[in-house]
Amino acid sequence: MNAKEFFGAALRIIGVIVAGQGLLHVINSGLGVLGYFTTQRTAYSFYLITGLMELVAGLYLLRGAPPVMRFAYPPDAETEPGDLATKEVTAEETRS
Repeated sequence: MNAKEFFGAALRIIGVIVAGQGLLHVINSGLGVLGYFTTQRTAYSFYLITGLMELVAGLYLLRGAPPVMRFAYPPDAETEPGDLATKEVTAEETRS
């Protein structure tokens, strides 16, 4: 695996974690409305809104976040810094 594949895998792992946290918040908002727990200063809609935002962000990262991947690894940069192909310069090329 090269660095680009590791970066993509890391984005997807973070996406799973964020989506799971968002799903937990959405479930907690539903449980709060049903009366399983009470909050003193936080509305249940807060859990729903943050949960939905986290869920959307997590699913986006899980899909690979193409703009983030293109920003980190532009399409024209196919080689890694350590894998740059060096061309041997011959004596004839240096004269011309």
